[in-house]
Amino acid sequence: MIKRWFAWLGIVSILIPFPVAIAQLDQSQLKEITVRIDVEGSYKEDGGSGVIVRQQGQFYTILTAYHVVQEKRNYKVLIFNSSNQQIIGSHIINEKNIKQIDDYDLAEITIQSSAKYRTANIGDSQQLQPTDDLTVSGYPLPSSKITKRLSTPTLNLGKFNDKLPPDALLKGKKGATLKMDVTTEVGMSGGAVVNKNGELVGILVEADKDASGNKSSSLAIPIDLYPQWQAIRNSQRLSSPLPSPNQTLEQLLAAKKWGQANDKTWEILLKEGDADQSGDLDSFEVKNLECSTLKYLDVKWQQASGGEYGFKVQRGIYSAYHSEYNRDNPESNIDKYTAFAQKVGWFNNIQEISKDLSPNSLYSRKKTNRGFYPIWFMYGEKIEKIPFGLPVPIYNEYNELDDLYKYREPWQSEGTILYGRLLDCL
Repeated sequence: MIKRWFAWLGIVSILIPFPVAIAQLDQSQLKEITVRIDVEGSYKEDGGSGVIVRQQGQFYTILTAYHVVQEKRNYKVLIFNSSNQQIIGSHIINEKNIKQIDDYDLAEITIQSSAKYRTANIGDSQQLQPTDDLTVSGYPLPSSKITKRLSTPTLNLGKFNDKLPPDALLKGKKGATLKMDVTTEVGMSGGAVVNKNGELVGILVEADKDASGNKSSSLAIPIDLYPQWQAIRNSQRLSSPLPSPNQTLEQLLAAKKWGQANDKTWEILLKEGDADQSGDLDSFEVKNLECSTLKYLDVKWQQASGGEYGFKVQRGIYSAYHSEYNRDNPESNIDKYTAFAQKVGWFNNIQEISKDLSPNSLYSRKKTNRGFYPIWFMYGEKIEKIPFGLPVPIYNEYNELDDLYKYREPWQSEGTILYGRLLDCL
């Protein structure tokens, strides 16, 4: 029986201000409400995206841009698991399942399934103000950048610019009155436009062009042009859903419940990155963590602790010990990391990472050093997998150090796999 407990530590470069939109919403939820729409037959170059907005028994409603599904063809709606990118729903539809909404470039698709799909939280597009943060989610078509359609949607950050006047409805816009400064690609039409709270406020339909025919901004149909938007929104408010992991983390941080917040932080990373559902993160999974998630976690820890905890704080401490990774002398690298661990108060030497060091013994400390949270290290009687590539001891059957330098996950040039990812992101 392998006994393991995982906590985590981050070493980060200088914090860069970033848009709030994608930070405050749950990215995995946004990915799961965004569907891919492929065209069956000989029209593989066509297709678009859509958003699941409602469940009524075994029937689900999906909104998309009407031009994505207006031809009399068979289309395939694909729904993916956000963690492992596996298909969890595949539905063939045609004109019998598709209904145009008034004369807008907006369509309603109905599918039937006994599976449980996530639905979007409906917002109020009328509350948008210029410069509000927005996130657009959709599946680009193959291009010079990608050779085939992906199994996870592209998430692009942007700003709400303006709402076109009502007469724009009569000038070929077909309801596309939300103007946004955001990068979009062919194939993302019909995808979700969400506000900073993760609420659906629009359906992406097209790129607006200036007098010269060049793209100047992106356009979306406001959700309030969908006749059922208010009814769906009201029903969601009455249902009182459980708070998301992000909301729970913020509540724990606000209450200064640091140990529980540390556990919730790990839960958020696992939910996003643990593709094989093994209970930890390997090097491949760490390298695919969303940058915005790492930024979000760092900012929330810093804000709640008044600058005492967080990635940036730890980075400042670690920089005093960190130098270029020495591949020929792994012991020196362990010494650097151990010196850092001593400074923040986790342990005094690497031999202490053993069964005697428990989560409760760390969380119950009444006084902690600056940079103590978030915690990152691993201990156990035996080691089979090292999530982020930090040095840990390997014990033999006599609970003695067997070989300090055998790692399943190799160190990267910057010291650790997680550190390398943070440098990529921040």
